[in-house]
Amino acid sequence: MTPNTSRLKFVLVNGTKKMSAPVIAIADSPFPSLDPVKEALAKLNPEFRVSKSASAEDILEVARDADAIIVCYAQITGDIINVVAP
Repeated sequence: MTPNTSRLKFVLVNGTKKMSAPVIAIADSPFPSLDPVKEALAKLNPEFRVSKSASAEDILEVARDADAIIVCYAQITGDIINVVAP
């Protein structure tokens, strides 16, 4: 199986094409800290975007162009999926 690389983002650094940091949206979290998630993903040097609430509108605000979405209890509806992964 060949991976789909059409959504990968690249930047030029000193004339060299490098993959840009991934954007990870966090839809919701019941935990007092996101430090364990951030530590686990630290090697990727991602940009984290945290939704204000578990509403579809707030999730879309942070996830519209995200590379991944971390979800605990929030409902990720078909409408959200259709916008995030058309």
